[in-house]
Amino acid sequence: MKEIERMKRRVNTWGSSSSTGSASSTSANRQHVRFRLQYSGQYSRQFGRPASLRKTSDVCRFHGCSRDRIWRCHPLCGRLQHGRLARKRPASQNSPIGSKACTSNVMDRDIANPIFSGRYGIRFIDTSPHYGQSESVLGALLQRLSSEFPRSSYKLMSKCGREGKEFDYSPENVRASVMRSLKRIGTSYLDFVLLHDIEFVASPVWPIPYCGDFERALVDPRTRGEWGLDWEKPARPWGKGDDTILAAINELQRMKEEGLVRAVGISGYPLPTLLRIGRLIAQTPYLRPLDCILSYSHTTLQNNRLEMYLGPLLTHGQVRQIFTASPLSMGLLGPNRPSWHPAPLDMVEASRVAQTSISATFPEGLPNLALGFCLRRPKSHAETSPYNDVPTVVGLSTVHEVHEVMSIWREVSIPGTNTMRKSKEDVARSIFQAAGWVNWSWSSPPNADFDRLAVDQLGRRLRAPPKQ
Repeated sequence: MKEIERMKRRVNTWGSSSSTGSASSTSANRQHVRFRLQYSGQYSRQFGRPASLRKTSDVCRFHGCSRDRIWRCHPLCGRLQHGRLARKRPASQNSPIGSKACTSNVMDRDIANPIFSGRYGIRFIDTSPHYGQSESVLGALLQRLSSEFPRSSYKLMSKCGREGKEFDYSPENVRASVMRSLKRIGTSYLDFVLLHDIEFVASPVWPIPYCGDFERALVDPRTRGEWGLDWEKPARPWGKGDDTILAAINELQRMKEEGLVRAVGISGYPLPTLLRIGRLIAQTPYLRPLDCILSYSHTTLQNNRLEMYLGPLLTHGQVRQIFTASPLSMGLLGPNRPSWHPAPLDMVEASRVAQTSISATFPEGLPNLALGFCLRRPKSHAETSPYNDVPTVVGLSTVHEVHEVMSIWREVSIPGTNTMRKSKEDVARSIFQAAGWVNWSWSSPPNADFDRLAVDQLGRRLRAPPKQ
């Protein structure tokens, strides 16, 4: 019992370390390092496991671990409800988990160390000047951890060309934005830099309306031509917007040659636009094909059309890596949908029905089910095709979300254990299908006039969300 009490006191000391003051900060860092080594097994001989704890069978609420493992492997579980500490799952090459939520409410010292700890091994972070003070807070975090985690041990993705509602893809601003990101983060290079939300700058080459199921852009020749995706003709810029994007990519590729950027890409919502611009860049003589493309809200329970676009993006666009983001579709599948969400009102109502139905038979709820769907689907796709896996970028805002995400990741990564999840996923998908909204994409950029002409998959007139 004395050994147990001594270990509890050690845990309480770790969890209550002050985040201010050099002496206390240094001490806390040493203790976190010790904890990581203990979890990896290198300290197991020193701490061991008390016999009295081996007999218990309580379950850790975050990891499903029996209580006899909690004190030995992750002794901080008992203090997680206080919102001070977090751990993340190792980010493997085929499933890096980045965090847009690199903001001051998350990245304090007590959470910073665990984010990069050996316990979860997170090695990939997605940020952007568009995400408020994300880069500055992240930079301060990385500086504090530099002695433990050198720059070569993790990868950084940032973006350029958008801050707030302002878009500036001029070569001068692109270079200035990247240089500011380097200074804010405190690094000499960025592993990935993307042009942020290219559909707001690209030339308007799309049908009217341009919301709906993006499958038609691939299977219907007429619709494909309206999106500028005629495979029989060479790609070409359709206007000033496309020329602006080409100039911005050219500047980023120059910075890549200078060693400031390791990989260049684009991000956006409309899959046909991402494909058209990727194909255009690949066929532009003075440019090289994109290193990566980030798509969001298209590997979800409501809409998983990205799987259909993987082949064309990798072949026609010659893209080396594809990322998927926003598995909860910007909150549509979450418990608190933001007021500004662009989804039509009837789609929002369908999501509410899905929330209620899933919660009745799946206690973890729709968000948990939706995240597992996104984390599992790229792997399933890769097992039946020659295409590479699609890493998932997840935004995390609270300690509970960090642990829940990694618990889900572990669950869906075990072969043969997803029968219940798959059945519930089918139920959720069927609800959206019955309501006429499965695989249905909203307009981006938003266009209320065009949306008045749109219909859902059942032929009903679209009820667009109210203007903000």
